[in-house]
Amino acid sequence: MKSRVGNNVKFDKKVKEILVNMKSVSLIRYPNYPKYIVDDIEKNSGIIRKLSSNFYSFYNLTFQEHLVCKLLYEAVQKDERYLILASKHFWESRWLEIIKRLLSLLLNYLHNLLMNSMKFIPEDLGSAIGGFYGKEDKIIILLEDNYANCGARLNQTRMLKAMISSNCVKLITSAGATSRVDTSILSKFPVREIGVDTAFHLFKSMMLTAEEFCTLFIDSDFKIWGIEDEELYKKQLNLYAEGDLVKMSELHKQVPPIYIKNTLKKMSEESVSIAVLTTGLLDMPFISKELQKMNITHFWIRGKEEGESISSEQHDKLLKGEYPSPHDILDEDSSWKVDKDLTFDKLKTSKIHLIDPDEEISFL
Repeated sequence: MKSRVGNNVKFDKKVKEILVNMKSVSLIRYPNYPKYIVDDIEKNSGIIRKLSSNFYSFYNLTFQEHLVCKLLYEAVQKDERYLILASKHFWESRWLEIIKRLLSLLLNYLHNLLMNSMKFIPEDLGSAIGGFYGKEDKIIILLEDNYANCGARLNQTRMLKAMISSNCVKLITSAGATSRVDTSILSKFPVREIGVDTAFHLFKSMMLTAEEFCTLFIDSDFKIWGIEDEELYKKQLNLYAEGDLVKMSELHKQVPPIYIKNTLKKMSEESVSIAVLTTGLLDMPFISKELQKMNITHFWIRGKEEGESISSEQHDKLLKGEYPSPHDILDEDSSWKVDKDLTFDKLKTSKIHLIDPDEEISFL
């Protein structure tokens, strides 16, 4: 620090005097020194920059993320209730790196942070329909798969992005599949952006699920496993094709218990205590009741619908494996009710480098 203040007095010497003799030096006598210190750091460190008379920003977001993480870590060590601040911002992309670093230091608090975050799902993202706090050391997030509404599926993807990228979730069990779900072929494009763009068209065509789409743009090690009974699944499709919906509904009653059994089996095989189970609305009430009987903590969450949903006729086509073509997705005159304006931008990381200066941190 080489700047000078006032009558050729070396500023760094005065700063040292204040720091060394903090107990005996009153800031009432030196009211401007805090400002001088910050101004000097701005001019000589390359760490912060002045945006207005009383507001500063970091040149590189990494500095801010590190300092916020350090502050939260130290605060949680003294009082666990400060963890709620991280949970409050769990779903925000600009807090992702902070959450990841914090959990790497506070691994024992992972369950608490994730459970608390369910209270703070942003309205534009979705909502928690219900939850149960059990005594088993497991958490299952029931993610309702609203495949009839593309906007809802995109918001499901955004929720998965937060849970996976923060390293809270390493396992997703998925209805509609019977083994390990492999999307690696879509990552073989020489230009990653082309692969993601192609996958997004498949996603809007209902040919990729939210969890499958996540594999293309999230740099995190997680697995997707199908939890269907293949024989039972094929029987249901045949009954649907024959138009015997009564028998199909009766047969489907066997399905939710299988989902629970296979999810718990995969959690044991993968040695994880947290999993996301994705399935349709009709299965959710039964699964939730059964998990409650088993004393397993779980939360039922739903992505917010946006745009128009597909028609019942189109729904029938999907069940028969008749998916819309890229032409159907892009053609303005297409009968497929897909939001043409729905874009991938929602999933991109925010470029905001500032934490709201009005953020309440003294909430205890």
